[in-house]
Amino acid sequence: MVKKLNGDLFIYSANSLLDGRVIYFSKTKGWTPNFDQASIIKKEMILSIEKVILSCSDKHNVINPYLIEVDKNGRIIKLRERIRLLGLRLQGQYNV
Repeated sequence: MVKKLNGDLFIYSANSLLDGRVIYFSKTKGWTPNFDQASIIKKEMILSIEKVILSCSDKHNVINPYLIEVDKNGRIIKLRERIRLLGLRLQGQYNV
């Protein structure tokens, strides 16, 4: 599942099969629509958490989990992913 990754810090994102919402993985809460609860995962920890992600995804109607690069402050780097999170909302409202 892990492709060539350029960054060092990531979060997992996916979509809910039940309602199509963008969701994020939290080590303590499982899959959540709340970006601020997402767990930041260091590059070297990805393989160890990957099985948990896949298992949890199957049990909770989650489709296509993948990694999103974040900076050291937990802000999403790629514009596409910020748009997925915010939609039409203002970016200043969120820590992205």
